[in-house]
Amino acid sequence: MAIPEQRRAVWQLWIASGAAVAGLTVVLAAVRDHLLRSWLSVPEIRSFDLALQYQFYHSLGLIMCGLTARVLPSRAMNIVGFLFILGIVGFSGGLYLKIVIPNLTIGWMIPVGATLWVIAWVLFAILAVIQRGENAS
Repeated sequence: MAIPEQRRAVWQLWIASGAAVAGLTVVLAAVRDHLLRSWLSVPEIRSFDLALQYQFYHSLGLIMCGLTARVLPSRAMNIVGFLFILGIVGFSGGLYLKIVIPNLTIGWMIPVGATLWVIAWVLFAILAVIQRGENAS
């Protein structure tokens, strides 16, 4: 089964993005554990860990998005990938910024990021049910 070059690049982008975000998560976890532990309060450590946890979950979601796009090609799967990335920036990035710059008014970013993730997962589920792969009978 030959995959057109343009479509291949798209699914590879989501897999590579997910792997890069997963790697970044590991780096941030090491920084938190080795460099920031003595500087952060217990609530800040919990927030940082929550950001790391959900960032990692959604890096796996990005990888799943790419693998699914390879089998069930759909332009809508690109929307899922973008929503995952925007959710990571909004939720996890918002928590990181809230810890680093407590006086910054960005509290709205965190629920927006979480909402984007919910939309992404619902759209992913819908696409998995309604899309048919090239080999589907």
